[in-house]
Amino acid sequence: MTPTELAGLLHKRDVDGRPLGEGAAGVVPRRGVCPYPDGRAGHRMNLDALEQVRVSWSELQALMSAAAAWEAPTVLGGWRATSTCLALAATAPEPVPRVWSALWKTTLGYHQALLLLVLEHDLGAAPLSSLGTGPQFAAWCARERLLFGQAEVCAGSPAWIARGFEVLCARTPGPLPLSRVDAETFLMATVDDLRARQAAHLAGSPRPPGPMSWHVDGRPFSLADLDRLQSA
Repeated sequence: MTPTELAGLLHKRDVDGRPLGEGAAGVVPRRGVCPYPDGRAGHRMNLDALEQVRVSWSELQALMSAAAAWEAPTVLGGWRATSTCLALAATAPEPVPRVWSALWKTTLGYHQALLLLVLEHDLGAAPLSSLGTGPQFAAWCARERLLFGQAEVCAGSPAWIARGFEVLCARTPGPLPLSRVDAETFLMATVDDLRARQAAHLAGSPRPPGPMSWHVDGRPFSLADLDRLQSA
């Protein structure tokens, strides 16, 4: 998958006619004021994306936990699991099934948060559960302002964010409609894209934020740090 194809994923449509990238793809969603008392209160959030996740919540959790069961119970394993979750929608033909589209929107934040813990804090080999409880993980994301997107704040409640982390830790085996080869190919494409973006940043010519890495682009890590992502 090329960088152009990765960027094009934002515009990929699901069965509801919504792009994976929502507002970042140029669609104006139905927005409301965020009510959550964790720094997001008063900011705008995407109500359409929230509803899509709500109706898919049970199936979505099962897919997250099944993806985690493929991997080691580490922080790096959790990141790899979220990459597999993203790969479901990324590799699916259009229209993308609703639950896979909701899974993309849900796991994108975990994908970036866990990536920062691997690259900046060298916690890839640490047990995922060592990061704390679900509520503690949600609170850390809030403190780090990782719940702020490019156009709006994350619409998931603190309880939902906590629950998503808990199911990643649970690692409950289950069916995944994706081959390991396709999941690994997508993961390597995202790593290659990150490497190119970080190389441009270190060379003094930063690129615009990537479709899956806006919290990561330009952070203080070396190109050698990215090798950790390939040592599962």
